[in-house]
Amino acid sequence: AAVIGLGFDAVTKAIGDSTDVFAANDNGPRQVVISGLADAIEKVKPDLMQAGARRVIPLKVSGPFHTPLMADAAALFGEALSKIQFSPFVKPCFSNVTGQLFPSAAEISGLLLKQLVSPVRWTQIMENLGNLAEEQSLNAAVEAGPGSVLAGLWKNSGSQMQCYSADTSEKIETLLEMIGRL
Repeated sequence: AAVIGLGFDAVTKAIGDSTDVFAANDNGPRQVVISGLADAIEKVKPDLMQAGARRVIPLKVSGPFHTPLMADAAALFGEALSKIQFSPFVKPCFSNVTGQLFPSAAEISGLLLKQLVSPVRWTQIMENLGNLAEEQSLNAAVEAGPGSVLAGLWKNSGSQMQCYSADTSEKIETLLEMIGRL
C-alpha cells in the first residue's frame, strides 16, 4: 500500500514491531510504500492514519517485495547471482539498498541480493543523483522501462533537473529528437 502524507521514519514508527508488514519503498518525504501480508497491512492502516497519513492506497502487487518476507526468494536469487561475474559499471549506477553509487564490481552481487529484502532508498537516490548531476553538469534524467512512476516522484522531489519517462516508443523518439537538438 502507498502511504501518502508521511515520511519513511514516521511510517516505520507507526508500523512498530510488526513482522508481517514493513516500510519497503522510501519514495519521497511524503510517500512511502509498505509491503507485507495483506491482512497485516489492513491492521496497520488505522495506526498510519492516526500518525498523520492522508491516505493509504492498496497496490496490486504479487509479493511482499523489499522486505524480510522475501528471504526464501533471496536465497534462490543468491544461488543464481553466485554464478555471475560482474564488471565495474561504465556509467554511475545507484544501489536501491544504500541510495549510494555501487562501490565496486565486487559488491554488486551482494547489493543486488539485499535489494530483495531491504527497503528501496529512492529519496536518497534522487538526492544523490541530483548532486551528481550538478557536479557533472547533467541537465536531465531518464526513467527507462514501463510506466512513469519514478519520473513523477522525481517531479515532486523539488529537483531543478528534469526527469523524462521513456516508457513508450513515442516518448523514446521524442527524447532522441531532443538530444539531437542539443
